[in-house]
Amino acid sequence: MSDITLILAEMKAQGNEDRVRRDRNDARSRRKADLDEQTCVTAIVGAVTRRFRPEDIQKPDGSNIRQWECMLRLHAAERFQDPHYFLGNDKAIIDPSDKMIAQGIINSSISSDLTYVILDFASFFDIYKHLISKFRVVNRAAQLQLWNEFLAVDPAKLSTTAALYKKLNHIGNAFHKKGLVLSWEVMTGLIIHNNLRDSLCQSVDQKVELFMESHNYQVPTYTTNCDQQCLNVTSDVEPTCPTPPKSFGVYQSGRYWGMTLA
Repeated sequence: MSDITLILAEMKAQGNEDRVRRDRNDARSRRKADLDEQTCVTAIVGAVTRRFRPEDIQKPDGSNIRQWECMLRLHAAERFQDPHYFLGNDKAIIDPSDKMIAQGIINSSISSDLTYVILDFASFFDIYKHLISKFRVVNRAAQLQLWNEFLAVDPAKLSTTAALYKKLNHIGNAFHKKGLVLSWEVMTGLIIHNNLRDSLCQSVDQKVELFMESHNYQVPTYTTNCDQQCLNVTSDVEPTCPTPPKSFGVYQSGRYWGMTLA
């Protein structure tokens, strides 16, 4: 073998060794970078989750879905400058680190009993949307139960005004926790509707539904209902409308018109 051939073989071997060494160094650098990134992500997620209160963690029965949702919106606004970040955005390019942070926050914010629920989802916003969709139905049922409990309060069954205040205050706090937002005007409409006779209640429901279908599903105001005689009753005395409130909520097709249900 000639000297030139030996030199070329040595150069090739040296080149291979250099390439292997570079690949090894690159792999080591990537592992270090990944470790640094994971450490940073873990630190950020830990800082966020340490601010969680026990009542903020999503319960297996979904009874605190509203509180959990509001808590995540708060942290999304602080961390990602977007309160709706967990809903995802198909047009946005998500930084891989932010994706891991969001995933870590979601995982840390739910009960361990819900872990199996999130295994089949590829992204944090799929998990978020699924839990919101799954548990809002539960929350609506709880909200309607609270409303019925409010209507059922009977001062005659309570021995003192303090007991009455305590009962109403308890329901009011429960309204807030469940995200049930009712203005005085909406409550007025709901109470009126709740006390209508069956035949009249059905008539009001039909008129409200027709009004909404013909007005691009706008919720009719209390004034509209009075003007269109939606609340007229078959008696010698026509009902008079007080100062018209801004909104009038009625129950129709399994939900309350004019009432915010989270």
